[in-house]
Amino acid sequence: MPRRKKQNYFNELLALGVIFLILRSLNSGSKDGTGPLAVVAPLTQIAVSLAAFILCVGLFLKARNWIKSRQQNRPQRLDLIGTGQSSNAEIASAVDGLDWFQLERLVAALFRAKGNRVETRGGANADGGIDLVVDSGSSTAAVQCKHWSKWKCGPNVVRELIGSMKHEGITQGFLVCRTATSAAFDLAGQERITIVDRNGLVDRIDSAIDSDNEEVRRLLFAPEKLCPKCGAPMVRRTVAKGSNVGSAFWGCSKYPECRQTMRV
Repeated sequence: MPRRKKQNYFNELLALGVIFLILRSLNSGSKDGTGPLAVVAPLTQIAVSLAAFILCVGLFLKARNWIKSRQQNRPQRLDLIGTGQSSNAEIASAVDGLDWFQLERLVAALFRAKGNRVETRGGANADGGIDLVVDSGSSTAAVQCKHWSKWKCGPNVVRELIGSMKHEGITQGFLVCRTATSAAFDLAGQERITIVDRNGLVDRIDSAIDSDNEEVRRLLFAPEKLCPKCGAPMVRRTVAKGSNVGSAFWGCSKYPECRQTMRV
């Protein structure tokens, strides 16, 4: 749910400051007793000082709000990790329910939400060890997503990504996985690879949803079951013969043109 915005009072302060200046203007003739508000002449200096103070405070708050809005709208390039760990159980549960292709699409949306261009390399086609290539305009990063069936990624997974990055001439990378060993984190830190674990991903999703990113919300809570090979909708089917007869699986709706399947 979107968080409630804090109330700002700089408009009220500016209006109050303007009122004081108007009073000062009307009282400009008070020194010779001709001003319409000459009766408040002893308060003239106090009113002027107070008006100046209020105007300064109002302008300061206005400038601070403008700077903050510019910073919030500025793209944070090649950034996937949020600040801290989210305790949003609903998001965590939805993340755990994604299949591997849905996870790739969600991660791509998170990078796009930061103002980056994303090239998809994954899916069922050969990707050379890189699922996404993220381009910020000034730098490029390779992204590899390991689905939650791999509970703990070791240094061998990081080495695979390093090899793919060197082959592509890319010097920065991201590894998205449920969790990783300390050896994997150490190796990744030496090679400019950021490991994004489940908690970091949930936190980043929470931030995107709080910013009303509808694409991220839809891909998480209403994910489409699409064929990772051709992009057509997947259909739930049942094995009709063989050793696994009766078991369910996802099959491409374009069968027999596309024979891609996924586990249920």
